[in-house]
Amino acid sequence: MGREDRFQRNSATSLKMDIDADRWAEPCGWHMREGIDAGGRGNEVVQNAASGQVSDDQAQSCPKSLLRSIKNLPEGYLRALVRCPLCFFLLMQLLVGVLVGACWRSGDLNTDFSDFLRANTGASLRYDAMQQAWQALSPPSGRRLQSGTMGYRHTLATLAYYKEDGGNLLEERSLFAILSYERKLQATPQWQFFCGNEIVSISQAPAPTVAAGNGTNETETETVRTQQISCAPGESLVNYIWPSYESPSGISVGPAERQHLVMDGSGARFFPVEAVVSALRDGEDRLPSTLARLGRMFPKDFVVPEGGEAPHTDTLRSFFLFSQSYGPGGYYDSASAANAARNQFHGGDLHQLLRQQDEDLKEHGIRVFYSSGLLDEADIFSALFADVLLSVGGLALVFLMICLHTQSLLCIPLGYVFFKQFSNLPKISIVNCVSTFVIIGVGSDLVFLLTDAWRQSASRATVPEEEFENPPDDSELDHYERSVLAHQRHLYRRLAWVYANAGVSSITTGLCGASSGLGTRD
Repeated sequence: MGREDRFQRNSATSLKMDIDADRWAEPCGWHMREGIDAGGRGNEVVQNAASGQVSDDQAQSCPKSLLRSIKNLPEGYLRALVRCPLCFFLLMQLLVGVLVGACWRSGDLNTDFSDFLRANTGASLRYDAMQQAWQALSPPSGRRLQSGTMGYRHTLATLAYYKEDGGNLLEERSLFAILSYERKLQATPQWQFFCGNEIVSISQAPAPTVAAGNGTNETETETVRTQQISCAPGESLVNYIWPSYESPSGISVGPAERQHLVMDGSGARFFPVEAVVSALRDGEDRLPSTLARLGRMFPKDFVVPEGGEAPHTDTLRSFFLFSQSYGPGGYYDSASAANAARNQFHGGDLHQLLRQQDEDLKEHGIRVFYSSGLLDEADIFSALFADVLLSVGGLALVFLMICLHTQSLLCIPLGYVFFKQFSNLPKISIVNCVSTFVIIGVGSDLVFLLTDAWRQSASRATVPEEEFENPPDDSELDHYERSVLAHQRHLYRRLAWVYANAGVSSITTGLCGASSGLGTRD
């Protein structure tokens, strides 16, 4: 009985497939089962169809059947989606993953803030081209094959000290705290490596061999690491307060003798502040403005006191210049290597050292501020990443709400991948990273507004059909074409309703967001 049941089910399935095939083939003139039952008529019909001998009614009904089948494709897709939604979800995730992987292009992050000031307009581009064209290029010195010269990459770091209670920084205890802090910085391995110059010296020393009975000279190579004067000890007032003496015999106070002082801050004796300030003031007339130490170390409103009064200031500055050589005879082979090294030091090691709080300065109520192009850039990125960590919860909530409104979970990741693919940009600007906050945070209200207005337009769009220009005659169209035209008219009415009702609200929301941004700027 089981075999008979299977035979009956297979026969019924075959009969259903034959009937369906006959139903789809009948409009095109291919009566397969009827021809088989009539004893060969089907072969004649197939031969007529193959030779092109088909009646006019059959030829007109065949495109309609194909159009009907194409029309039923969305319905079949929806039925399959209802039967197995999880399979379709996993399939779509797989397709999106394959698409993202195929379009993924690795790139770097552009952190050059000078690029943000360049406008991408015709006038700005022409102005930049004119500026580059007028730049005079100096010819290389020497012959063409020997024109390679050593270059330098200079980076200036400024430290500013401020007395919180308005006290005097020129007291010995405060100055000694500043001296100790700067010596701690210069004693770190990172500072010594980046501020050092590697000099290789060759010396010959005799090495006698007793067993052989004669002596041989062996060449020894020594690597000496010296520090640059511009960054160790640098340019600081404490170097003048605690100078060292050049004479190996110490201080000489003999008649008509001169004492040579080295302003490196490594001395053991405290030099009077009044004498240092007076010496810096008296030397301003003989030095250019760039070397006027008094104006560089002290604030602009500082005045050297007269009549034996003690000088007073609550602010001091110190300068440290780091220079990296590259090229023939330099420490680095190329300028790119020198730039990478200084970016790593200033943006990483030095930035971390300056962010650490010193206990001695804190005990004396002294705050430290630093300034430099690379240090400022590191501060900006540090604050940006800290804000990202603080706003992860709010960002995830807003992102989830956008996905619920737009009913699309992958719109933002796919948008980023497509932008990277079609823009062909080698680097992604930091503005594109900030735009994530702008789009999700500021533009989310516009997304909510437009999506809600679109849903409301389904029941409130009441634009009459007489407003359409030259409407076609529906009598000349079939049922499918009339349904498509009705759907297009319905979409037009909904869009017109959205533009009329949500346009003013969108403008109001955008102006409020722009006003809040202008009101909270620094």
